[in-house]
Amino acid sequence: MKLDWSNVIENLIYIIAIGVMMIISNNVTIAGFEPMIDTAIKQETTAIKNEFRTEIKKLKAKDGATVDLQVNPDVDNKAQTNITKDSTTSKKRGIFARIFGKKD
Repeated sequence: MKLDWSNVIENLIYIIAIGVMMIISNNVTIAGFEPMIDTAIKQETTAIKNEFRTEIKKLKAKDGATVDLQVNPDVDNKAQTNITKDSTTSKKRGIFARIFGKKD
């Protein structure tokens, strides 16, 4: 099997040209992202603040009423805070159930 040097040289030229074009395109892409990277570096991204103000008052729920517990977070970021309502269900037991029934 004989090696055709003209095809080898042509393929090497193609590989070198593609390599040069990839290097140029990578440099252009990095140059486009430099302003965004600079602004991201200037911002403080390592500080984590876990500060919450919580007011807990006496909560009483009678006859399956809904207890509304509110926590007001004191955060600077735009994280989503979900406040859910907790409902308690209490059954009224009769006098015989209180005397002869199981203790809860």
